[in-house]
Amino acid sequence: MYVLCFSTKTIALLSVSESSKISPLKTLTTTLDCFSIAILDSKTFLIGTVEHPRPVCSVNIRGQVEDTKRLDLPEKSFCLGNSAIAYIPSTKTVLLTDNTDNSLRICDIASGQSKTVKDDRISAPKGVCGGPNGTVFVCSSARDSIVQISLHGEVVSNEKLEMPYPSAIALSKDGHYLVVCNNAKGQDTIIKLFIIPMQCV
Repeated sequence: MYVLCFSTKTIALLSVSESSKISPLKTLTTTLDCFSIAILDSKTFLIGTVEHPRPVCSVNIRGQVEDTKRLDLPEKSFCLGNSAIAYIPSTKTVLLTDNTDNSLRICDIASGQSKTVKDDRISAPKGVCGGPNGTVFVCSSARDSIVQISLHGEVVSNEKLEMPYPSAIALSKDGHYLVVCNNAKGQDTIIKLFIIPMQCV
């Protein structure tokens, strides 16, 4: 299953076949404006919200908003594009970037506790995803780079990219590749594939 999230209170569920054919499954309507989305389990999604006091909310397969107060996250409202979320199933970890504070929040669902990571190499963070061996990749958009961070909050590596303003990132299912997309004003969108460690292919 592949999930698309729109800021118009709509979540589209799509299936992707082995031949890469995309077919619509279901469209959910929620009360939330959302910018980013992650699959929590087969019946629940985590939503990165827009103009809402809770930056991360849970939505079930019927589109109903559920409680996420157990997560140690500040009540903070984000404008469209100022934050993004991701979820790492293996460690039950929620990731939240804060473009306005140049930070990454790492939240453990089991304990409900979280930590905030700030570093000079993290500037205008946008997209985020889980990485190999208990690490996280963050788009440091203002520095045109990708920062790799451990779940303990330590910067592991910082890779400068030959593309301006990287804004979205995803890890391949086999864990060997990163897909990075940018969003630079007045320029065409670029999508690049990288081998981990970050060697452009």
